Amino acid sequence: MEAATGGGLTFIDNAERQRFEARRGEMVVGFVTYRRNASRILLNHTEVDESQEGKGVGSRLAKAVFEQLRGTPLRVRVTCPFLTGYLARHPEYGDIVDGGGDPARDRLPQG
Repeated sequence: MEAATGGGLTFIDNAERQRFEARRGEMVVGFVTYRRNASRILLNHTEVDESQEGKGVGSRLAKAVFEQLRGTPLRVRVTCPFLTGYLARHPEYGDIVDGGGDPARDRLPQG
């Protein structure tokens, strides 16, 4: 993800750590971890720094992630409960997300 900004936050794809990050300056205040191969990305965990809870960081991060993924050919799978809840409230992203939650299907082959 290219750096995007919103509400004093910057959103980046830290591919080395396999996570999308929300940053305030140099401080990571939230992230979404993922596993990715050539055709699919699995979003499996969201975490927001305790000091930032209740400030909309998670929702803004989720929006930034889904907006970025909308522009890619990747199939998107979600097993993270926070992101699943976000999607339930934001059906506009339903077109880019495959069904979720089947652990056997969530094992990504390398390639």
